[in-house]
Amino acid sequence: MGTKDKLIISGKHIPIAPYCKKISLGNYLCTQLKQFGNAEAMIDAVTGIVYTYEQILQNSLQLADALQRRGYCRGDVIAISSGNRLDYPVLLVATSLLGVTLSNINPQYSEGELKHILNLTEPMAVFCSPQTSHQIISMSGRFPSIREIIVFDHVEPIVEPRRIYSYSSVVESGDWRGFDIPVGDFSGDVAVVLTSSGTTGLPKGVMLSHSNVITLLEIVKVTSPLSSPLFTTRPVVMALVPFFHGYGLLLMLLSMTLQTKLAVLSHFEPHLFLSSIEKYKISVLPAVPPLLIFLAKSPLVDKYDLSSLMRVTCGAAPVGKSTLEQVGDRLGLAMDSMKQAYGMTELTVLATSFDMDSDVPAHSVGQVLPNMKVKVIDVDTGRTLGVNEPGELCFLGPLVMKGYINNEKETANTIDKEGWLHTGDIGYYDEHYYLYIVDRLKELIKVKGFQVAPAELESLLLNHKDIADAAVIGKPDDLCGEVPLAFVVKKPESNVTSKDIQAYVEKLVSPQKRLRGGVVFVDAIPKNASGKILRRVLRESIKNKAKL
Repeated sequence: MGTKDKLIISGKHIPIAPYCKKISLGNYLCTQLKQFGNAEAMIDAVTGIVYTYEQILQNSLQLADALQRRGYCRGDVIAISSGNRLDYPVLLVATSLLGVTLSNINPQYSEGELKHILNLTEPMAVFCSPQTSHQIISMSGRFPSIREIIVFDHVEPIVEPRRIYSYSSVVESGDWRGFDIPVGDFSGDVAVVLTSSGTTGLPKGVMLSHSNVITLLEIVKVTSPLSSPLFTTRPVVMALVPFFHGYGLLLMLLSMTLQTKLAVLSHFEPHLFLSSIEKYKISVLPAVPPLLIFLAKSPLVDKYDLSSLMRVTCGAAPVGKSTLEQVGDRLGLAMDSMKQAYGMTELTVLATSFDMDSDVPAHSVGQVLPNMKVKVIDVDTGRTLGVNEPGELCFLGPLVMKGYINNEKETANTIDKEGWLHTGDIGYYDEHYYLYIVDRLKELIKVKGFQVAPAELESLLLNHKDIADAAVIGKPDDLCGEVPLAFVVKKPESNVTSKDIQAYVEKLVSPQKRLRGGVVFVDAIPKNASGKILRRVLRESIKNKAKL
């Protein structure tokens, strides 16, 4: 661990090679891929199709050449709306080679959410899966920036109203042998845009620079448990966490830098998930809380041989110690083989790590990553706090995002003038500099690792003809972590039911935003003098009801 200077905790210093500081992310990844040659990099757990590192490299160069021939260049934006697939990293490498920003879109977005993110990022092309292509194609005419759509499947080329091509035809139009990798200083350019909800309710586009991502990968090479002597053979990692999410993106990148083999799944299906662990001898399982609860409680688990698992990690949302213990007991894993780290999209996904040779205190999320700094401040006064004093966690260093795309106001609200990123999470550190998360200052609800903004759902509810007022909070849920729960004030003489309201919302939002916590009818929404909803009062009412 580094030093504590005036109550600021500094991580260890890891020197970053000079060549890494200016090259593009694509150039960096190509350098990594060349080292691993014909070793298997990824396998589609359903079809059994395998990509070697050499194939990813050649396909990436070929796609980059094809995109360059089609006129794409540095500063342009290309979007992808797809579940996990073997060609996802190919597109990432290809776009970042050219200095083109890759905007990662949740394929489950509703029409309204998709419209917002397309307006925000203004992509010139959208790569999409067959499942999302219909929505993308039907909406594309509303966005002048979109000049073509590329579908990860065979489609007949269509010229009007937008050019639509199959992915394979685009790749085949390039020549990997003739492609010259662009050079220059890409450090400050935006490599990827990931989406993160805000208190306004609409998704924000988090801009991560080439330097952000390369620095993270250089740090993780040193700190990752995947580099531990614990693994005497190459780790085989389950890639079920979606690649469009920061957690999944990190897994994909680590495969190309740490030579971990990925078994890729695009969706969760119990038998497929368990049989894939058995068949491909998965040794590392990156998970989210619902997956851990499934492993802890489902009777199906006992029907499969999961003895290959050596490590389980949890990210995206917190999970209780009891759940980890249940999973450990069932899988025969010690608690030090199951860890929770802390991070957020705005910090290039990861903010803490664990020393594999030390005993980490229960409930700790580890220590601040090398080359980063963390402090804890009083929420009301901004005063920097000391050991075991809970306050808002703030981070400073090379992993702090570039900002929110086309949203200077929210960027300024999140990153102060000194460069500290205010997380909105309440935590503290102990005398050994281990960090602990206590609560979230922000009002965001975390459903299966996805952020859901109450304000967005409240806006939808207030548009309902029978609703006079509404408030939404997160309700604790064993499977999802939290689920949205609505408190509703009906208009006089209205006969609307809770099921009516749930059905109304379901039609307008993506699955994680549905009112799975239910609808509670109340006479009034508690608010302070300035009109701000007192969510604490609503949470207490739920707790008290649960005790009855």
